[in-house]
Amino acid sequence: MNGAQLSILANDRCKQNRCLGHLPTGKKGRVIYMTSRSSQTNEFRSSWWSIRLQPSWSATESAECVSLRSRGDSGVLQISATRKPTGQVTDDDVLEFACDSKQKGRVLKPIAKVHVSGVTTEFVDQNRYWREWWLKDGATLVYVTYNVSLASKDRETEPIEQMINSIVITR
Repeated sequence: MNGAQLSILANDRCKQNRCLGHLPTGKKGRVIYMTSRSSQTNEFRSSWWSIRLQPSWSATESAECVSLRSRGDSGVLQISATRKPTGQVTDDDVLEFACDSKQKGRVLKPIAKVHVSGVTTEFVDQNRYWREWWLKDGATLVYVTYNVSLASKDRETEPIEQMINSIVITR
């Protein structure tokens, strides 16, 4: 399935509200615990994925996700993951998760990064700018959100893109 076909399929599914979703909203998978953080490369590693942090960014863990923040007044990038017990995560699986989101009427865009592929969207809710990514490789689906005040929407675009591009799913 090419990017244009995936985009059309994703947006048709969400408009028709035919999305099934595998996990309840807000529970995007198994808790991910940091297994190591290299100070040389400023990299965060979980048992299922890793991300290269930008300078001045740090990671903290909670019961539901890993949160990445820059020093000062900034947005937050949050990451969680789930793994399919058998088989590979398919484009249909990604769309089911993405269409389960509370934000209706948004446009899902296909993306392909160096190590992962999936869909992304952006929207504004209560004066906050949001981006979401559903990224897959093998049997793992990584769910990433970024939110920041609307006034600061463009301040962290480049570091966020660089971090998203650095996500690697471990098999």
